[in-house]
Amino acid sequence: MNYALGLGEERSYGTHIVIRHTRDRFYTDINEIRAELQYTIRDGVMTIRSTNVPKELGGHGIGKLLAKAALDYALLNGQFIVIKCRFVQYYIDKYEPQYAEYILK
Repeated sequence: MNYALGLGEERSYGTHIVIRHTRDRFYTDINEIRAELQYTIRDGVMTIRSTNVPKELGGHGIGKLLAKAALDYALLNGQFIVIKCRFVQYYIDKYEPQYAEYILK
């Protein structure tokens, strides 16, 4: 499944999770609680800064969906990626090693 979302777009995952994309973040609001991944883009490089999934939403794969959405967006737009977020690095190492070739150290 391609998770890439353009600015202002949103996509529903199942019946409960909708990932939204704004200029510098991917996020979802569930029961008025926000989970988000923040990033910046400069000179064709996406820097993934942080992922925040409150403990009330933990354990449901939301962080994975946010990470996948950001990574797919970067690749769709021809960007290399800098990872400043330990969770996203863990996600790539464990589940998505094919992204490693696009990561700048």
